[in-house]
Amino acid sequence: MHPYRVALHKYFFELLKEKYGDHTDLLERLSHYLVTEKDLQDLGALVSDVYEVAYRKSILDYQAQLAAKGVHVSLVFDKQPYNLQA
Repeated sequence: MHPYRVALHKYFFELLKEKYGDHTDLLERLSHYLVTEKDLQDLGALVSDVYEVAYRKSILDYQAQLAAKGVHVSLVFDKQPYNLQA
């Protein structure tokens, strides 16, 4: 068994909920390449960055749609990194 396999599966189970089962085979293969705690942390940071960028884009798109209708919305983003732990 690979040292960070359980942490990887737990992280994605918590993140994906009911969609987790669709990705278990890929996660199992991916777990073979996570050999250090830094690998696991880096993967968590990557997923967090992708999620953050997509979230911000979505919010900014809604802000632009509201602005087109004459509604001004002011947004403040607070970055709090997610720590993936084994």
